[in-house]
Amino acid sequence: MIITWKTINPKFPHTFPQLSTARHSILIRPHQKKPHQSLPPPQPNQQNSKLTETPLDFLSPLFWRRFNTETHTTESHGITNVNVNKGKGVKEGELENRKKYTSTQVLAIAVTSLDVWGGKSRPTWSLQLSIAVPIYRHIMNRYKYSVETARQVVESFSKTPLPKSVSCIPFTIPKRADIFIEDLMRPEDAQGKVSGEWIQWHEDSKSQSKTKLMERNQDSECTESRSTQDPLIFFLHGGAYFMCSAEIHRSITWRLSKYSKGARVFSVDYGKAPEHPFPMPLHDAISAYLSLVDPKDGGVGYDPKKIVVCGDSAGGGLAIALTLWLRDHPVFHKFMPGGIACLAPWLDLTHSMPSWINNEATDYVPSSAEDPRYIKKGERSHYYTKSDSQNSHPLVSPLFSNEYTPATFYDNVRDSSNETRRFDSPRTLPPTLIHVGGAERLRDESLMFAISSAANSQVRVEIWQDQPHVFQVFTFLGEELSAKSLQRLGEFVTYVTKTDVNFEEEEQKKGIFWVDSKGKNAEIGVEGARKIIADGWDVLRKSMSS
Repeated sequence: MIITWKTINPKFPHTFPQLSTARHSILIRPHQKKPHQSLPPPQPNQQNSKLTETPLDFLSPLFWRRFNTETHTTESHGITNVNVNKGKGVKEGELENRKKYTSTQVLAIAVTSLDVWGGKSRPTWSLQLSIAVPIYRHIMNRYKYSVETARQVVESFSKTPLPKSVSCIPFTIPKRADIFIEDLMRPEDAQGKVSGEWIQWHEDSKSQSKTKLMERNQDSECTESRSTQDPLIFFLHGGAYFMCSAEIHRSITWRLSKYSKGARVFSVDYGKAPEHPFPMPLHDAISAYLSLVDPKDGGVGYDPKKIVVCGDSAGGGLAIALTLWLRDHPVFHKFMPGGIACLAPWLDLTHSMPSWINNEATDYVPSSAEDPRYIKKGERSHYYTKSDSQNSHPLVSPLFSNEYTPATFYDNVRDSSNETRRFDSPRTLPPTLIHVGGAERLRDESLMFAISSAANSQVRVEIWQDQPHVFQVFTFLGEELSAKSLQRLGEFVTYVTKTDVNFEEEEQKKGIFWVDSKGKNAEIGVEGARKIIADGWDVLRKSMSS
């Protein structure tokens, strides 16, 4: 087939009709058949009357293939939305191996993604990633002016299928009414319940239906029937603290379970900002975690050393904040988890590191929140915090924590001589593994956290060459590095929850490591991390002076 291309109009409209050859200016010889046109994708729930179509309607041939009325399954964004209550699922491998779109459609979308939606591609990116990152960038920026619309758009295409070998059971637990975070909570903030879901991968998909994972009473409060000595992943999802959910993050959680040899995942739906700003999401995380490890309050008595606290993006920052809170409270210090695993954690809400600006073109994370109902220039820049004065709080931005002072407002930890209270010796974090993308905006804050905030802790940071923010979500595109990263994180969970752990092994020892496009890692050390940050400042200074 011979195809010629015309320049795409840079003033491409912000509406997304069905993909057509005319829209993409693809000129096909008259005797050639037109590319296959798929059925129109289902529309999102019309809770917001202003949203009549989703960005992915425009991309239907690539990301949407069929509607199966028999199984009530819709395939969107290359994945399948499954009603888990009906026990439907897909076979493993179908998600990554689905390639039913034509090369013409792929090229059309690639040109549109890069030329219309901007940004830069990295040399090691696959064609799929070169398409996906601009699409994600456009979605994030297009709908950042309304909290409700952004949530609706993300939910309309991000719900993830569960293979038949994965079980999913919802849970609810009561909040801890006896815990208040500093003086920032009212009594009513500590009331209510926290929900989420148990996720577990089973090697034998036939046996999982016969396995009784938990018993739930009439109040839907769950108690585990399996051994409390088995490894467990306590997962906190990302989404800038205001969107996404445990359900949307199933593409990550079920794979973490698989790669950690079937470890159960306790995935928490904490309260979202701006309705539930700091510290309420942290209080929800604390309540959910203590429900597992604190038997005196109705918890099921898990061994905390068998738990790895995990999260991506905002959830990664929340995972570290949870651990800092446990570290600094003597009553709960004994419940410190066995490890921490983070996927591109958001550790600095002040955006003080150079990669936040320098990597804007190769990442999809928007520069700011823009809903005018909540955002006030110079006063409030995030939905998560009520005021910018909270952005440097160590439990909001763990980058500002350290191992010698409690993770709290320093004004609240003065002693009688008006000096900041300090620990006699560094209070370290559990073994920690952080994966960040080399091309993402949050890269430098993870490096600085490892070499400064937690310098005495067993922290290992792996920088994955050219990868964008939370690149693990692109497993549905068949990205090998995305799958390798999740596999490495799963292996870490298995390793740190063993009784005999040797962190001198090459794959486990602390430090800063560079992972190339083939998945091979090399240690660059503290000096290498400092050089990356210093080079970033040089680039930023040159760009500002030019």
